[in-house]
Amino acid sequence: MATVSDTDLKELKELILGLDGRLDRLDQKVESLDQKVESLGQNVGELDKKAEVQAAKLEAINQRLDDLRDQFNKQDNRFWGLFLALFITLIGIVGKVLLFPSNLIG
Repeated sequence: MATVSDTDLKELKELILGLDGRLDRLDQKVESLDQKVESLGQNVGELDKKAEVQAAKLEAINQRLDDLRDQFNKQDNRFWGLFLALFITLIGIVGKVLLFPSNLIG
């Protein structure tokens, strides 16, 4: 069997300590990455909430535009109804003047 010298033990000890230091740095990097992933998850959650709020606002705007369109159509119908009533009245007056001119003279 081979004998182990003190220098071999020191080299093994230094190797183990070096590996231990590397593992510690690796653990720190993994923890750092874990924190970053957690932070990103929180940011995504906040963005989802903001997107929901914006979607609700857009839905409200769409509803208002639909209401405005309905109001415009109602006003348009009122205008054409009034215009038609005035036109029929004008035709009636012109017809009376043309068909019964003697009633105007008196």
